[in-house]
Amino acid sequence: MASSNRIKWFLSLLILLVALQRCEADGDDDIPTFKFPTNTQQQAKDEMSLALKEAMTLARFLAITSVPCDEGFLRYFQPQDYLFVQRVFRTIANIPFDKQFDQSNIADLLASWDKDAKLNPKFTDLSISLGDHPDVREQDRGRNCEDGELGAQTTYLPPVYGNRALMAICSPSFEFYYSLKDIEDPPDWALTAKGGAPEAGFSCNGLLGRDTSYMLSPGSVILHELMHWPYLLQDIPDYARFAQPTTGGYSKILDFAGPNPPDGYGPFNSARIQSLPVNAVTGKSQAIRNADSYVWYAMNKYWSWKCNRSFGASTSPDDNTLRNFAFSDDTNEEGSGS
Repeated sequence: MASSNRIKWFLSLLILLVALQRCEADGDDDIPTFKFPTNTQQQAKDEMSLALKEAMTLARFLAITSVPCDEGFLRYFQPQDYLFVQRVFRTIANIPFDKQFDQSNIADLLASWDKDAKLNPKFTDLSISLGDHPDVREQDRGRNCEDGELGAQTTYLPPVYGNRALMAICSPSFEFYYSLKDIEDPPDWALTAKGGAPEAGFSCNGLLGRDTSYMLSPGSVILHELMHWPYLLQDIPDYARFAQPTTGGYSKILDFAGPNPPDGYGPFNSARIQSLPVNAVTGKSQAIRNADSYVWYAMNKYWSWKCNRSFGASTSPDDNTLRNFAFSDDTNEEGSGS
């Protein structure tokens, strides 16, 4: 049923319109700017807002539950990385580094934050578009969303745009990935037949027994792109040294560029980066400079909690394409992507 992805996407948007009162992002004072093409349907706007909410849910969940001995953490990072990784998630989640939490009822805590929590004040410099961002000059683009193979693109170019992150979420991220809610509790269109079993990649049973792209959502795409925003993360102690220095005079969490593994996308390659030699300058693993390593730790830990079971390591690069799409973003350290 892979050929019906596009139809299912639009059906999902219709369901969202009926099931949700308009989904507003957390914290009205700090809400980022959203930009949509002319005549974009309200359903698509709601789904973008939901994706931001889910990105914040993932960041908050990791910020308050991660521990150095997590199976997922040690799959994607090394023990000496822990403090920096936790501070990355806490910064995105707008949670103080030293704040402690009662772990007895995480679900209620996350639900309360969905209603009341404020986004990081720096999100006033975040602008998210559906498709290519209209504020980005053509000469600052790499690839375009129209090529059909790009999942997202984030432009950060301080001499031109100041501290702003101009984030473009391309349509495949909505056509091939589904919300965390729909994955956990499959709607009718995700069943093999009316009243039947869920299709592959839906429900906890359908997520298989290992980390795969079935776990991903549009929210995980936004989480990945936030890793590429130096202004958001630059106040983390030692960020300038631990992230990758660029020719633009700032440091940035990038996408691993190879050659072994060939890139830093997906659970299989991200786990391989964890085992590479420690960076001699930082004393940290090479994984802390790879955006998808954070995403895959988040997805493993989130779904292990939701499904009350552990997920094993990815066994093949093919585990990143089970939704018939392999996420990638643009890779220009001076402008777009990583």
